[in-house]
Amino acid sequence: MTSCRAGQNDLELSDALLRADNPITSPSGLFIVESVDFIDKSDTRSYYLTITAKSDASQYVSEITFRYRDKNFILWADDGTDVLWAYNGDTGIYIFKHDGEAWSEEAYLDNNDLPVPKLLRELRPRFFE
Repeated sequence: MTSCRAGQNDLELSDALLRADNPITSPSGLFIVESVDFIDKSDTRSYYLTITAKSDASQYVSEITFRYRDKNFILWADDGTDVLWAYNGDTGIYIFKHDGEAWSEEAYLDNNDLPVPKLLRELRPRFFE
């Protein structure tokens, strides 16, 4: 998630990135991801993701949570697949995949053969050197 603050570059305001005011639709158009705010047990403003199937409104709720104080970028793959990428400046990169029946959450380190979205490479170039 990004918010408008000092030092933020134009790439961070891209409509391809999830923000509280900008849910994003998967490349196939079958899914939409949104953020849901909450206050965690350490009294920190945070959010989790919901991925909703447009066909039947079934919803997947992420186990991974994100703190607003960290740099986070959530975006769909740009290779035409319905793979959701989540960069968390504190804990790393996660990949959300749908196998036709269910969603799974995996670490990027276990999926480093996947093509990294161009926007994410531009936002965090040193991470992918």
